[in-house]
Amino acid sequence: HRCRPPRACAVPRSLGLSPVVAKAHVGDQGHAQLDDALHSLAHELGELHASSYDEKIQYILSYINEHLDADLSIDTLAGKIYLSKYYLMRKFKRETGYSIHQYITSKRLLAARHLLAGKESVTDICYSCGFRDYSTFSRAFRSMFHMTPKEWREKML
Repeated sequence: HRCRPPRACAVPRSLGLSPVVAKAHVGDQGHAQLDDALHSLAHELGELHASSYDEKIQYILSYINEHLDADLSIDTLAGKIYLSKYYLMRKFKRETGYSIHQYITSKRLLAARHLLAGKESVTDICYSCGFRDYSTFSRAFRSMFHMTPKEWREKML
């Protein structure tokens, strides 16, 4: 069973979102719809490593999931499986439906959202999820979840 985003849906590149989340963003008909879309995205991303992809793509998915806090540049990933970075990017997109950057950013943001339920500071969560600076983290979080990390934490309490 493969959880792939539908290819017919055009996702705004600036958002870096799954078509499921982009549709909720465009519709913007309340938090319930967005929460459902985010749950679908989390499920979709969680299932990618379990699908029957090429062996090298499975390795990259596992490596990303285990090293979200590390340097996950295209050069680093391509070096792990001895492929050209351009070939890796095309192959990853073809197999998963996501660009490598979209996948990594989405996984990091979902991990941060989960950690925000705890007591750790938002800045510490930002760095522990692999973001290099807080402003990039905050901007990406707001783009995906339509609220800042601090607003998300307050909503959860």
